[in-house]
Parts: sequence; C-alpha cells; structure tokens
Amino acid sequence: MEVMYFVPALSLYANAKLKDYLSKVPCCDELQALEKMSAQVWIVVLTQKLCQQTLATCKLRQQLNPGQKFIFLVDQKELCFWMYRYQLQATAVIFCYAQTWYQELMAALQELEKSTDLCFKCRGKIIKVELE
Repeated sequence: MEVMYFVPALSLYANAKLKDYLSKVPCCDELQALEKMSAQVWIVVLTQKLCQQTLATCKLRQQLNPGQKFIFLVDQKELCFWMYRYQLQATAVIFCYAQTWYQELMAALQELEKSTDLCFKCRGKIIKVELE
C-alpha cells in the first residue's frame, strides 16, 4: 500500500510530535503535487489557510479514482464542516492536538491494509467488489 502525506508549508509547527513524525515520512507540500502524484492512501494535514483548495483537490481525486483513500489530520475541529460540505469519504479524521493522534493514525493505516474490497467507477457509478 503506497502512502503519501500532504503537508502545507508552515503548518502545525506548534505540534512538535507531529512535526517530528512528518519529518520521517514521504511528504509533499504543494497542491500541484497532490493533484499529480499517485498514491493509494493520502494522509492530509488540513489547516484553515488551505482548507477549501485542499478539499476541492481531494474531491476531484476521489471522483477520478473511487478507490482513493484519505486520512485527515485536522488542527481545528471546525474544519470537519468543510469535509462534510465537500462530501468527502474519509477513512479517518484525526484531531492532531489530541494525545492519541499517533495511535489513531496507526490504527487507521492498519485497517486500510486489511481492506478487502476493490472500488472502480463505471458509467458514472461507483462499484465495490469484495476481493474474498
């Protein structure tokens, strides 16, 4: 399973543990990279500044590839409203200032590895097929 992180430049510097973790994983920090790069799972750090642009890009990726998975790390709970408004299907939404954010992230990634369904789009409809 290929995982990529989208982390806007200069975001979440107040969270030292998250910053340390993100320094060890493959990240991109520009929306163009999120638009062009392919990964099965995107872990998106969602901040107020780029919220709507980031969510619009994620929505487009999900429409083009129904099997695309997103895990959102949010710095403000109010950003969940925008995810609802863009009707994004998120695997997990994690508040990154909670004490358990790392455990929640690892649990979400483990669940994705166990996933047994295949999604594809045919004639405008999303079809899920159980691999078992």
